[in-house]
Amino acid sequence: MSSHISPPLRSFFWLALCFCCLLTTGCRKKNSGLRIGVAQCSDDSWRKQMNSEMQTVAATRHDVELHFRHAHDDSQLQMAQIDSFVSEGVNLIILAPNEADAVCPAVERAWRAGIPVVVVDRQVNTPHVAAYVGADNFRVGREAAQCLAAKHPEGGVVWQITGLTGSTPAAERTRGFAEEMKLHPQFRLLTPADGGWKADKAAQATRQLLEKGEKPDFVFAHNDPMAAAVHQVMQEHGLKPGIIGVDALDGNGLGLDLVEQGKLEATMFYPTAGDHVLDLALRLLDGKPYDTTERLATALVTSDNVGIFRRQAREMAEREQRINALASILNQTLSEFQSQRLLLFVVMGAILLMLALFAMALRAYWQKIKWTHRLETQNKLLEQQRDELVRMSRQVEEATQSKLNFFTNVSHDFRTPLTLIASPIEQLLNTAPENSETKQLLQTAQRNVAVMLRLVGQILDIRRIESGRMPMHLSRVPVVKKVKEWTRNFEPMAASQNIQLTIDTEGCANTSEEFWLDEEKVERILFNLLGNAFKFTPEGGKISVKISATLEQQTRWLTLRVADSGRGMTPQEVGRVFNRFYQTDDCNGGSGIGLTVAQNFAQLHGGDITVESNGEGQGSTFTVTLCEQPAPTDGQESAAGKGALHINPVEIMPAPQTSSHNDTASIHDDTASRPLLLVIDDNADIRSYLTSMLQNDFRTITAADGAAGLAAARKHHPDLIVCDMMMPVMDGMTCLKSIRNDEELSSTPVVMLTACALDEERVAGYEGGADAYIAKPFSCAVLRARLLNICENRRRLRELLSRGTGLPPQLAVPDTDKDFATQLRRCMEQHLADTEYGVEQMANDMAYSRTQLYRKVKELTGLSPLEIMKKARLNQAREMLLRGKTPAEVAYATGFSSPSYFSKCYRAEYGQTPSETVPGKS
Repeated sequence: MSSHISPPLRSFFWLALCFCCLLTTGCRKKNSGLRIGVAQCSDDSWRKQMNSEMQTVAATRHDVELHFRHAHDDSQLQMAQIDSFVSEGVNLIILAPNEADAVCPAVERAWRAGIPVVVVDRQVNTPHVAAYVGADNFRVGREAAQCLAAKHPEGGVVWQITGLTGSTPAAERTRGFAEEMKLHPQFRLLTPADGGWKADKAAQATRQLLEKGEKPDFVFAHNDPMAAAVHQVMQEHGLKPGIIGVDALDGNGLGLDLVEQGKLEATMFYPTAGDHVLDLALRLLDGKPYDTTERLATALVTSDNVGIFRRQAREMAEREQRINALASILNQTLSEFQSQRLLLFVVMGAILLMLALFAMALRAYWQKIKWTHRLETQNKLLEQQRDELVRMSRQVEEATQSKLNFFTNVSHDFRTPLTLIASPIEQLLNTAPENSETKQLLQTAQRNVAVMLRLVGQILDIRRIESGRMPMHLSRVPVVKKVKEWTRNFEPMAASQNIQLTIDTEGCANTSEEFWLDEEKVERILFNLLGNAFKFTPEGGKISVKISATLEQQTRWLTLRVADSGRGMTPQEVGRVFNRFYQTDDCNGGSGIGLTVAQNFAQLHGGDITVESNGEGQGSTFTVTLCEQPAPTDGQESAAGKGALHINPVEIMPAPQTSSHNDTASIHDDTASRPLLLVIDDNADIRSYLTSMLQNDFRTITAADGAAGLAAARKHHPDLIVCDMMMPVMDGMTCLKSIRNDEELSSTPVVMLTACALDEERVAGYEGGADAYIAKPFSCAVLRARLLNICENRRRLRELLSRGTGLPPQLAVPDTDKDFATQLRRCMEQHLADTEYGVEQMANDMAYSRTQLYRKVKELTGLSPLEIMKKARLNQAREMLLRGKTPAEVAYATGFSSPSYFSKCYRAEYGQTPSETVPGKS
């Protein structure tokens, strides 16, 4: 970044950054960040009192943050809250567990995460806790029983309503109460009921007890809310048992009120000790000594001492209020201190910034003087470069114009030789026998001469349009009649390709209406659009031509729409289709200037051409709008006007079809003795020509694109493939790579044809696995000789392999076949003596399936794998016999199971016995 900022600005930037850091440091409050999570099992009054006490202690320290969460008596929720504290990274967790066992997994996860857990009130059944703070609940139960025995020595029926089953306070209080009552047989204990620490649940349990007919004299409830609920239900039934509760909280309707009002006989003071718990937690975090287990003192509250407890509770509440007020004052004082310090830093920073700005302004003044001098030097240099660029631009423009002029002149010169070619061809056509091969070849030549003339005309038209010298030959044109006439010229092509061609003239009220237009240009516009439509519409498709005429502001407009059901265009193609020399990826021939010329012709008429397509496979619609031109002042038509026919019918006659564009392939010769040749080319004339020229040497299959050709190769397994490079659907290079990657076709020789003879393309073709590369235009004799040479090499390869000999280095065969043949020979040489070596083992060694190996060996040698292995063994045996080895040792050395079987096979191959082959024997 510094390379793009001037030195004064860079200095100012670093100074501002330092000042911001200073302010940030000054404003940040010193905070060690002790975060303590408090997980309460419920949100009752007793726990609210505990939370308030902890907040009072925390208010005295600015570095402590308390985060409270309540599980509402749901153990699963409490476990999730503990896990959330762990994930948030608190320093310590204070836990009042809902149940002793349920939350143990979460406590252990906190312990593994290194977070200490302080358990309050209720215990958990895991050793992985840092400390426990709580009252002796066993003693609470025992003292409640002692209170009843002391106040009521006569005894009676006693009922106990417990806290939540599974929580340790409930279990310990129940056990302590029961053990003490065993010492006082005058009391009869009823079965305890689970009140779950809830008043409504305790009331329900009381009603159920009374419905059973039980009327207890005394009730021990494990907390004051449950005791109040029991008293309410008993009072409704006219009963007044002596009730003892637990908690002794001060507040409206809480324990101390209940004792004063006589609703409870007594309650056990159960300390909340929130301040004590937080003190222990802070000692633990500060690394100070602490007790891992602290038992809090309890006391019995009766009507005799309730006043004392109430005064103590209110004094504690007032003390908490004073502490909180002091903490608030302290926070306010700290806030004011921070504000004053911030103001001081701001003033100091402003002074520093002013000094820095002054220094930078002084520096900038000197820098400006230096940069001004440097810019003047650079401006002079840029002016020199600009003058040089202008001179070079003129030279490039002159060179470009020279090239274009040369190209135009050469294109113009093409007309003379093409005309001289066209005339003799036309004369020869008139004398050639019908349906003869000569006539077909002459028709092919005539069509392509007409195409070249049209392309040359388009190039010359482009130059005329660019130079503004394209003339307009206006005439009165009966548009409906002419469009029908021009469209009918395409009917033979439509019939040959099974395409439905329709004309709609309903948009013209008067079909004989004439327009002042350039007839030749309108004709060529329609020809180009229809030619493209037929090029991209598959067999069985539809092409429609629609004509309409409108009158707008005293001007007549003509609209032509050509719609097809072809492949359609992508949005990118729609935006570029009228660019000069632009062609789509699957363009089947063409130069890419036809639509450009057509659009220019439409614009000469004050109109335009637009195209619409809903996407690939949805077809395309070209719309031509033409404005009627003003009639010549003399009312005379131009010389090139009315009645002239500018479309050569030869151009749009359907070429002889050797295979349809969508067919996989068609076989043109059924002579089984000739090699099978697959010709893949998108030009029907090329396919027809090659089929005609090579029919005496090959059976031929043809396909119109790479995809169809690949399917034909997989179906018919040809001996040779001739493939064009540029084709729709799948180009030649992709087709070649697919053939080489196909295990069943990889050894098939492929000869590539292309209109481009660049060395880079040849290298790409040979690297892709082509056996030969022939550029267009080519000599059929050369192509035929090359194909026959490849067939001969394959034949020689088969003979050499079938005799079991090695490959001579001068033999021209594909590298893939050389590798396969070398690997096959190596396998046979290594296992000639192995009697058990068969096709399965050979296929495994060659990394082929049994079927693939059989087809590959059969294709290269004409023999099965077993037959060529047998021939290799017999050839090796003959060499050993000629060196003087005995027939018996030769038989076993070459893998035959017995000398007799070896002798039989040898005689069948060579017409003599092994003994007759040994030198010196006859």
